[in-house]
Amino acid sequence: MIRTISLTIAAFLGGLLVSGAVLGEAYIAVREGYKCSQCHFNKTGGGKRNDFANTYVQTRLSQYFVKWQPPGEESGESAVGNMYHGRLNDFVSLGADFRFTYSERHIPHVKGPERDMSINSGLLYLQMDMVPGSASLYLDQTIQGTSSARELFILFDDLALDSYVKLGRFFLASGYRLQDDTAFVRQYPGFTYGNPDSGFEVGFEPGPFSVSVWSTSLDKKRGVTASVIWKPARIGVSYNLDSSIQGTKKAVANIFAGLHLGRFTGLAEVDQIVTETTSKVNSVALLGELNYMVTKGANVKLTYEGYDPNRNETADRVERISLIYEPFVTQFLQIRVGGRDYIGQTSNDQENRKEFFIEMHGFFY
Repeated sequence: MIRTISLTIAAFLGGLLVSGAVLGEAYIAVREGYKCSQCHFNKTGGGKRNDFANTYVQTRLSQYFVKWQPPGEESGESAVGNMYHGRLNDFVSLGADFRFTYSERHIPHVKGPERDMSINSGLLYLQMDMVPGSASLYLDQTIQGTSSARELFILFDDLALDSYVKLGRFFLASGYRLQDDTAFVRQYPGFTYGNPDSGFEVGFEPGPFSVSVWSTSLDKKRGVTASVIWKPARIGVSYNLDSSIQGTKKAVANIFAGLHLGRFTGLAEVDQIVTETTSKVNSVALLGELNYMVTKGANVKLTYEGYDPNRNETADRVERISLIYEPFVTQFLQIRVGGRDYIGQTSNDQENRKEFFIEMHGFFY
């Protein structure tokens, strides 16, 4: 259980001792020593992959390469000739991402498991390079359920001091850009794929350093994230303020780090959340993650998460332990099989449930 801030820090340091990103998986970025912008069009991660990531996935990440031949090309010339690239021409490219999940939820005192089959992610990507390498329009559109734009922005890139400017609707940067929106360090601070906002972002990426500053909701939300990479490790910090809800002020500060040793890659993050209304509430969310590369393209992930919604209360904390096997079977298909154990301190049965899932993840560019 999470008792004091000293235990929070200890868990964070422990995650470093045992221990962003391609495809929204921060552990791959840590393992390879990449920045988010190395593999994603969005400089702070998530969404459409770029040409480098497309080549990396098809030549280095997947267990098996499914050969196919574009019309008009002869077979057998090279692996590159068989690679999907998503480009319609020199200025326009498309991409897609799809996740279909079967899940079971076992809740204490409830007879039988709750079962569900659902499309939990269906996305289309569009990138228009008005001035290739310098000015682009980008769309990240969800198509499952109600269709809406998760991201729609113009990116001015390759500016002075390795900087860029982003204008429009985009994901807000804070800590690791994790694939799992239910992760405690994404869900409770409020930085998920489900809550983009409109504004501007300015970033600088000289050498091993990355710094991004953003402001949205007419300056009612603003934040800064900074990180440095020295392979095989990285460390970063974020600080964000939110006054978009009348009468409420929220501040989130975090520190995140990663380390890669041999076949092991570890991540750790601690978020301090301070919410002020008529009173002040201090919350803490933390993540410790250990990944083991079984073979090429096959990863086993073990995570420990904790969340204390009120540091002044002693019986409202919850923990979550997850074990997931996630192979990239081909250059277009990932399978994820896993289980999660929730451990709560209250009589709320939902906080003491167990979950199992199988997910098929298809991705194109």
